[in-house]
Amino acid sequence: MDDAYCPYLAITVHCIALKGNSLKMKASLIVFHYFPLSHTGEVIAKTILELLDRAEVTSKVCDYSVKCISYYMDKIYLGQSLYYG
Repeated sequence: MDDAYCPYLAITVHCIALKGNSLKMKASLIVFHYFPLSHTGEVIAKTILELLDRAEVTSKVCDYSVKCISYYMDKIYLGQSLYYG
């Protein structure tokens, strides 16, 4: 494999912070991970959750987001359509 085309997975966080009397947008890169595995929804979801655990931010991620990811990964795994209409 050509080094210019090595697969990586990056995870960023975005938040709004209170600074003085104003709100400030913030963004940070928390994970940049070599990702040579299969790019199926199931493998990507599992890797993301493992990387969030390793970064010790899983508990800071909204529970709703994790439930949504699990819901959609199950639909993809079962071959169900994500489109309505």
